[in-house]
Amino acid sequence: MSSEGFVSAPLYGSFMADEDLQYQTRAFVRDLLLATVTTPSSRDKQRLPGPSDLADPCDVCVARKIALSCGMAIEKSNSRNFSLKAWNGTAVHQKIERDLPGVYPHAEQEITVEIAEVEGLGLVKGHVDLYLPLQKAMCDWKTTDLKKLNVYRTSGVPASHFGQTMLYMYGLRRSGRETEVATLAYIPRDSNKTSDFWVASCSFREDVALGLLERARELTALVRSGEATGLQPDQGCFVCMVQPRLR
Repeated sequence: MSSEGFVSAPLYGSFMADEDLQYQTRAFVRDLLLATVTTPSSRDKQRLPGPSDLADPCDVCVARKIALSCGMAIEKSNSRNFSLKAWNGTAVHQKIERDLPGVYPHAEQEITVEIAEVEGLGLVKGHVDLYLPLQKAMCDWKTTDLKKLNVYRTSGVPASHFGQTMLYMYGLRRSGRETEVATLAYIPRDSNKTSDFWVASCSFREDVALGLLERARELTALVRSGEATGLQPDQGCFVCMVQPRLR
């Protein structure tokens, strides 16, 4: 029997398929799982940069996403770009979205809000995970690892997470929803304890939202004029600075 088998021959011998059939079945199930897990969601297919893209502190990465959205760059299809961690995060979001109404029926979930029109790019929209009208608050679910979460607890949440929530709040206010507080609820993937959940909060900062939108306009103008090649990456950018050294 193949070493990948998981039943003992003496006990289950009469139910065991031959080696070729087992191999073919394992291959089929693996391909089935891979195809299902990597099927793009509606958010994956979104081409126009959203709040999480525009809040990225790296000008080079934001410009790259803008160029892609404007049809001025070609996105390479590469299965290595798929993130299983991101997929797990999506699964967590869907589970919360399904179960939360039975716990707290006053919440609004998965709200699409119009944030602002960016010249040369289009109407930027955002998808708000949770809006609490009675609390005048919004919440963004974030899955992470305990190691990162411990850093966030001591040093503060990443600038991109903060900026993202400000754009969400800006869009919620534009839609007529009173929003005073933003919360980021962090769920560690590698913990078995609900006591490791951590929620950060902040008040609305319109200046931050407007600043990110103005940067988006400036970067869009540079991309469309072909002058974005001189942009410098953020020194802490994983994609631009760290990942190349790991290859």
